[in-house]
This record gives sequence, C-alpha cells and structure tokens, in this order.
Amino acid sequence: MYEYNQMLPFTGEEYAENEIRNSSYPPFDFDLIYHSLKIKELVKIDSPGWNHYNLELSKDQKQFPQYGGYYHIKSNLQFSPTDQLRISAGSGLVRQDIPGATHAILQYGTQSALQYELNNWLKIMIYGQRLWFFEEDRNNAFLYRNPMVPQTETGGIISVTPQKNISLNLGPRIIIDTQTPEKRNMKMFNFSIVFRF
Repeated sequence: MYEYNQMLPFTGEEYAENEIRNSSYPPFDFDLIYHSLKIKELVKIDSPGWNHYNLELSKDQKQFPQYGGYYHIKSNLQFSPTDQLRISAGSGLVRQDIPGATHAILQYGTQSALQYELNNWLKIMIYGQRLWFFEEDRNNAFLYRNPMVPQTETGGIISVTPQKNISLNLGPRIIIDTQTPEKRNMKMFNFSIVFRF
C-alpha cells in the first residue's frame, strides 16, 4: 500500500501522492514540491495471546529535484489495546543519496510512536526517532539538521482528514543535534497538505 510519510497512521488505502511542504531550512526557504512514495504492509500476528499485536513493514522514499533523495526502511511492532490507540516501536535503515557524497550514506536507528484516533477524521500522535551513522559521514553539511531528510528527532502530529483524498497535518518537530558538542537542537513547526490520487 502507499501512504504518506514516516509517522502517519495506516489507512488501508493505496495511493501515491505529491506533497507541498514549506521548509524553513536555509537555503531552502521556498515551497518545495517533491515526489513521495510510501509502501506499507501490516502483518497480523496470528498466535494465542498476540491478537492485539501487528508487525508493520514500511519503505519511505522521497526524491528531491537536484538534491537527491533517500529510502527509509522500517519494521515496527504495533500494540493496539483498543481500536483508537496504537503504540509502536521498532528499528530501521536509511540510505541517503545526496550532494557532496561520493557514495550512499547509510544510517540505522530505532523509533517509537503513540497514536490516538479521536474519530474518523482526527488523529493525534507523538513520536521519537534516533539515528546513528554506519560510517563517519556525519560531517556531511547537507545532512546536518536538514529537515528534508530523516533525523534524530521527536515531535507530534495532528492529522485532519476533511475528505478521503486530502489530509492536513501539523505539529511541532525538534531535530536533536547529535553531531556537535554544542547540541544546537532545531525547533520547528511542520505543516503539510497531502493529496491522494
């Protein structure tokens, strides 16, 4: 199935989308239109005592014109004690093809999220993610605190779906600086409009 980005809920629909997103990261302070594709599969664990658990496998792919792109592959164990509440935790791999790198930059990480669905058009979520480098690529200037690519971060999302093919997503995001001793964390407010086709 195709779905929005790394932290939005599983919907059971198949789509690809173009996302219009405002990025405040210098020198990219313009509206950026890019291709985003997420393939997500939910595997039900059919075993006694595990009826509230699912295994979620996903691949998030984003391509930016003239700036390369990335693939983020994740596996999460989901626990859903009720129909509205979902708790997930897992691990993942990131491959980034970006300017200035002579080879693909690889990272591994862990992530967790807590999501609550208030009704069929309003969801809230808090999440966290920690990434580490396989090699000493941490000095790449393009990756440092760049909100266009996966980062060590935490945040929240409020997702409003007024119609089946449109979603409005907004919430705080904190990119945690794990690369310098100064720990210059970056606080921002994300807003995106998703059109599903």
